[in-house]
Amino acid sequence: MQVGVRDGRRVRAIMLLLPAVALSLPVTARGETPTEKRRAQFAAVHRIAVAPSFVGTGRLAKPDSGAPGAADNAKLTEYLDRLRKLQDRTRDLVPDRMAARTPFEIVPAAEVEAALKALELTPEKLYQNAGRMKGTRFANPDPAGVRRLATRLHADAVVLDTMDEPRRSPERLFFDPLGGVGITEAHVTAKIGFWVLLADGTEAFQRVSDVVHPVTRIGSRQFLFVDWQEANDLAIENFVDELTRYTPEKPAAHAK
Repeated sequence: MQVGVRDGRRVRAIMLLLPAVALSLPVTARGETPTEKRRAQFAAVHRIAVAPSFVGTGRLAKPDSGAPGAADNAKLTEYLDRLRKLQDRTRDLVPDRMAARTPFEIVPAAEVEAALKALELTPEKLYQNAGRMKGTRFANPDPAGVRRLATRLHADAVVLDTMDEPRRSPERLFFDPLGGVGITEAHVTAKIGFWVLLADGTEAFQRVSDVVHPVTRIGSRQFLFVDWQEANDLAIENFVDELTRYTPEKPAAHAK
């Protein structure tokens, strides 16, 4: 079959484009995809330090003085107490779930805290902007601080996580041109930012885990703090779910 001049030009144009298309594909000349690159990074990781979680809004670092009224002060005190308990729960649960579901050796929390103290660091100082959120955005990690902590603990990687304050949204009416008037149910939202940095400060993994949980009601009672805990727990589990896509498998006998 003969190829016309016009068809020949098309063939030559396609042939010229092929190298550029090949370069734009996510698979490299060595056949390494971004997923494979991450898996290769985590294959070399054996010991991980988990930095203590903290609330990125700074609410617990410098609690508000509250409004003049006694009732308002009581509500604020109760809220700060619950927020602190939620922070403590997160500090315990992240390393616990990492130990349960990944094959890594997790540095004991007491060793991490001792190393931070020896280095004159706080969890917030492992981030830029002292760990303070800007609006709804979490602060980015500070690789220099992470390198110092990893070196002190002989860790191959460091997990960082910072929390937003839990949010509550009430029921709201909405109008759908097709379905008419409806109601969105009341819910709470938990949001946690997670990073895994290698010992040299290289970011190997990052995720913002955001969970919406309906408000629990029994009669006229609400169980808001329980809902916050459940949403926060699920945000942590979602992070571990995603992380285990790239980590070596944990022996079945030890996985939970």
